[in-house]
Amino acid sequence: MKLGDSNYFNIGGRLTLTLALLIALIVIGNGLVILQFERARSRTDRLTGVSQQLIAALRLQESLRLFHSQLNELVQSKDVHRFTSEAGRLSTTFLNQTHLTRRTLAYLGPEFHPDTGFLMALHSMEVTLPLQLRYLTNMATAGDWEVARLHLDNELNRIETITSAQVKSINQDLDEELPLAVAQMRDAQRRVLFIVPATAISTVFIAALFGWAVARRMLEQRMGGTPG
Repeated sequence: MKLGDSNYFNIGGRLTLTLALLIALIVIGNGLVILQFERARSRTDRLTGVSQQLIAALRLQESLRLFHSQLNELVQSKDVHRFTSEAGRLSTTFLNQTHLTRRTLAYLGPEFHPDTGFLMALHSMEVTLPLQLRYLTNMATAGDWEVARLHLDNELNRIETITSAQVKSINQDLDEELPLAVAQMRDAQRRVLFIVPATAISTVFIAALFGWAVARRMLEQRMGGTPG
């Protein structure tokens, strides 16, 4: 048989199928590994989102307590000029914190959905606090400091109660997400440790079978083309 003969490199339909199977096996194996990492990443992103939401809620809660303390100090001073000049600044500072909290939640990505109750509490603060501050300013101007103090305590304590409940709820979500994330990572690790060796062994086996079949085919063509 001549080396230039086109039939020399004709491996046949079966060998072509074997090569296609080899390629498909590699693609499927890599795809399964990527799928495991994607599932683990999705669960990790969820855990990160809940953690960041909890941090944002705690910062907002601390900012609210500071705002309450400082505003209560202004009411206790019974100084109208001081109250009117500083209360607005305190309100602006706190509202800036609520806006920062919203931006933090927005940056967590489309896969994470913030707690609905927390968003409602945040919206309630942004809407009611300016109104409450206006009411307190009117009471201070009228000299009704005791009414202002009682109103301040009632309203801000109510908001703090709601915020504390949301922090507790988010913390419970975090407690639930953490073991799920750990379990997902362990499952992904076990699956990858199975998929990678299985794919490698199968690939080597099929490649060896492919090489043996090609060599046998070529040998048969040589022997068939040799003059008797």
